[in-house]
Amino acid sequence: MPVPAKDILNKYMENKNIRIISVPYEEYKKLDIDGNIEYAPSVIIFDKGKIIKYLDAESNADLPKYQNVDKFADWLETYVEN
Repeated sequence: MPVPAKDILNKYMENKNIRIISVPYEEYKKLDIDGNIEYAPSVIIFDKGKIIKYLDAESNADLPKYQNVDKFADWLETYVEN
């Protein structure tokens, strides 16, 4: 059975004692940022207002990162120092 992405993010935040901010998709679409994400949910890494990398909600390749906290951690920590 699939694990909700929110559960994976919550587990990661608990393990690393960090906070990841959730923005409703409709609010995200109103932001003035460089780049565009077509589908939600997504995890987006920004640097100075530009999208550096994101998880694609429609990508089979990104699905394991939404389903496993270790795979999510490996992905995120490739781009963000912890």
